[in-house]
Amino acid sequence: PKEEDGGAKWFIHNKGLHGTNGEMAWHSACAHAVGDELCTIVDEGTSDAITVPVVTVDTFLEETYPSSSSELPLVHMLKIDAEGLDPAVLQGSMNVLTQNRAIMVMFEFNPGLSEKGDHPHGMWGRKGHPRVTLVEVTSWLDDIGYDCYLDTHLPDENEKNKGVLEAPGLYRITGDCMSKEPSVRGWANVVCASRKYGNVAERLLELATIVQT
Repeated sequence: PKEEDGGAKWFIHNKGLHGTNGEMAWHSACAHAVGDELCTIVDEGTSDAITVPVVTVDTFLEETYPSSSSELPLVHMLKIDAEGLDPAVLQGSMNVLTQNRAIMVMFEFNPGLSEKGDHPHGMWGRKGHPRVTLVEVTSWLDDIGYDCYLDTHLPDENEKNKGVLEAPGLYRITGDCMSKEPSVRGWANVVCASRKYGNVAERLLELATIVQT
């Protein structure tokens, strides 16, 4: 919906997104700061943890936009940044993705989170719990009709001065362009487009660099 002045109207929902519906314990940082890097799921019984209701993306869409049709509403951009639990949120988006009702999907790939000293967490990386690989996720997305690209972390001036090489920002993953887990400096985003919406998928392909690994 639109405001009378022409601006978009935003709705904030006090829920977490995950692979199942229910409640989960979250780090106490979640209660104090929006976007805090420590805001993640913790073990039940953790001191000062807060309880947050969690739902799948599919359930959220079904309950928020009820319809007599079995088809879910069209999502222009499904953007996920779940501090290493992005595969779980994608799992909870099974219906909207298999129906190709999300035109674009973006999620974070941060394997280093599972190897942090004090607060290891997340599903990516060698110590992911449970471990999920980017190749597995993007292969599944390819099977259901999405082209995916690695949106890499480009070097800043300080990194360039230290000898970090320039690299194109968008690498194609889909179509066996990436057959093993990538190494990233810090984190990277993965952006995918449904081939059902050819103009969007074709535009990403035009912007991408094709590299066989």
